[in-house]
Amino acid sequence: MLPQLQQYLRATASHGRVATQVGPFLVTIDEATDHPFLNYAVPDDGACPSAGEVAALVAAFAAADRVPRLEYLEPTAPLALASLEAEGFRLEGRLRAMTCERPADAGVPSGIALVVPARDEDLAAMLAVQSLAFGGRAEVDAEEVARSRSRQEAGGWVLAARDLRTGRIVAAGAASPPEGSPFADVGGIAVDAAFRRRGIATALTAELTRRVLGGDVRTAFLTPG
Repeated sequence: MLPQLQQYLRATASHGRVATQVGPFLVTIDEATDHPFLNYAVPDDGACPSAGEVAALVAAFAAADRVPRLEYLEPTAPLALASLEAEGFRLEGRLRAMTCERPADAGVPSGIALVVPARDEDLAAMLAVQSLAFGGRAEVDAEEVARSRSRQEAGGWVLAARDLRTGRIVAAGAASPPEGSPFADVGGIAVDAAFRRRGIATALTAELTRRVLGGDVRTAFLTPG
C-alpha cells in the first residue's frame, strides 16, 4: 500500500503550489505563505540522491526564499535520509501513517455543531483557526479563501465546528481530493485553544472519515503529530 499512498501524497502536494522536479525530488512551493508545512519536497520512490542533487534541492528552496524541507513515507525511499543528513539536513520526526477503512462513531460534544462552511466568512474563520493552531498568523486573505473553495470544488472536503452559544467557528478539519485514487488524506485538524480537551477534534476526525469513505475512496489516512 505504501507506494500507492506515496504516489497519492505526491499528487496532492502540488495542489495550489508551484511544483518543480529537481533531480529525484518534487519541490512544491506555496507562493502565498512560507509556512514550512506548505513548502516541502517529496523524493521519488527509491531515490538515493547525490551530493550535487541535494545541493540543487537546497538551491531551489533558496531561490523561492523558503527553508529546505521534505515530507515523505520513509520506506518508499529508504536511502534518501542518509544522503540528506550527509549534506546537513536533520530529521525533524518520524510520523506514523494511520489508515481507516470503516467509519468510526463519535459523539459531538454538547453545544457544538459540525458544519460545512458555506459562507466565505465562515471559511475564513476556519482557515484562521487552522493557521493559528499550526503556528501561523490569524489573518486570512481573500486569495486563501478562494484557494480553499477551489479545493472543495475539486472534490475535497472541509468541516468546521461551531460553538452554538457564540456562533464562532472554533475548530476545523479537511480532507484532500482523492485524485482518482482509493485514498483520501484527512488532516488540518485544529481546535481553538479555549475549546481543546472537549472531544471536538475526535468528533471532527470521525465525521470527516465517515464522509470521505465511500464511492471510489476505500481508505482514509492521516499522519498524527
